[in-house]
Amino acid sequence: MCLARAVAGRARTSSRCAQALSDLPAHLRAGHHRRGHAPRQERLIMHSLRTLSVVLSLFAAPVLADESKPAQQPQTAGSEKPRCEHGVQKSLCARCNPKLAPVFKAKGDWCPEHARPESQCVLCNPELSKKGVK
Repeated sequence: MCLARAVAGRARTSSRCAQALSDLPAHLRAGHHRRGHAPRQERLIMHSLRTLSVVLSLFAAPVLADESKPAQQPQTAGSEKPRCEHGVQKSLCARCNPKLAPVFKAKGDWCPEHARPESQCVLCNPELSKKGVK
């Protein structure tokens, strides 16, 4: 019975089993250990796996957190704010709403030569025409 336990790796260290274990080939004795104590190689593997799982979780947590945020949808023509005849957002057009002129002047965004905000002046900034400003 002691030999069967030894082969199964469940033998207890005792004087009766010690003789039976010494008679076993080395590859069968390798699995023998005291109850509750794993061999050194098994402990090393388990420690390595625990360490690997901790490191992976540290890298995976920020990635998973970023995936939970909704992606920024590009604006389509239907979702843009309404534009006036000048090609500017209707609520910000200083030519349609002359009351906005002092606001643009106070910000320093005013073209005195063309009497409109510098950010809306196509004559001074031709690249604005590519955005639809007239």
